[in-house]
Amino acid sequence: MTRRRFAHVCWTGAALVLIAYGAARAAGFLINTTESLPVGLWRAIGKAPIERGVVATVTPPDNEAVRLFRTWGYAGPHGWLKPIAAIPGDVVEIHADGARVNGRLLANSAQITQDVDGHVMPRIAEGRYVVAPGTVWLLSDYNPLSLDSRYIGPVPIANIGREAIPVWVHQGPPAND
Repeated sequence: MTRRRFAHVCWTGAALVLIAYGAARAAGFLINTTESLPVGLWRAIGKAPIERGVVATVTPPDNEAVRLFRTWGYAGPHGWLKPIAAIPGDVVEIHADGARVNGRLLANSAQITQDVDGHVMPRIAEGRYVVAPGTVWLLSDYNPLSLDSRYIGPVPIANIGREAIPVWVHQGPPAND
């Protein structure tokens, strides 16, 4: 194969990959590689209802903790995929043993003091919080390493996007390394 032909094949292949990626994104397909939920293929299906347990696409708020996470490479350009754990009027309690929503302790919800790279984590102060109108708390019980409201606080409902459902995900235990 000539160099010119090889270059043509490479550029055509790259163009096809980009087109396929754009079509998948336009159809709502997302790849989750974070610690918050099972890794794999998810699909955003429509405006997320503001209900406990709904997994939603989220534009992280512009606050000090999120800006810090961006400098560490934790907040990508396409937003987050997070479960809604508490809605307006709910009571969230943050304690050393974990987060409670309306008195129910969420598994894997204790705050960590350092990330796996040794960064000191910003944390919401221990205490009792009533979820304010116009906000939600995003808390994952899937993995203790999830970056969520334990570190960034409540999130404006305006930052909640589409509901996401798993299409093809790894359901095994989360990797805690």
